[in-house]
Amino acid sequence: MLPEATILERTRTVFPELEMAELSMTPIGEGGSDRVYWRLKADNPSRTIVFMEYTDVRPDNALFVPVSHFLEKNGIASPRVFAWIEDQRLVWLEDLGNHELWHLRNEPWDALKPAYETALTEVSKLHAIRESE
Repeated sequence: MLPEATILERTRTVFPELEMAELSMTPIGEGGSDRVYWRLKADNPSRTIVFMEYTDVRPDNALFVPVSHFLEKNGIASPRVFAWIEDQRLVWLEDLGNHELWHLRNEPWDALKPAYETALTEVSKLHAIRESE
């Protein structure tokens, strides 16, 4: 995995408007599937971006961005891909925040219900796509 300084350098290359910004990095979760995530925060302009680096150990990792584009094309909520350097396996994504369905698992049903309804609505869109599309 890339050193932090290299990640910040590549980020400034991909996002020229952040060239002079103070950038900070915070790891996000444990990743998984040979993917590592970082939240990048810029001070000026104020902005957050999720950075993902992946390996080619799992062949499905290379499908992350194409699947994200497929979901977006079909109106299914997912983080927007801002940039992808395919040959280096680097991706910059929209930051959707820290809230995950898993974090709500111990909440009362009144708090869980809207989150589950939203998730099921998006899954139903996926299941409604015809194979020929």
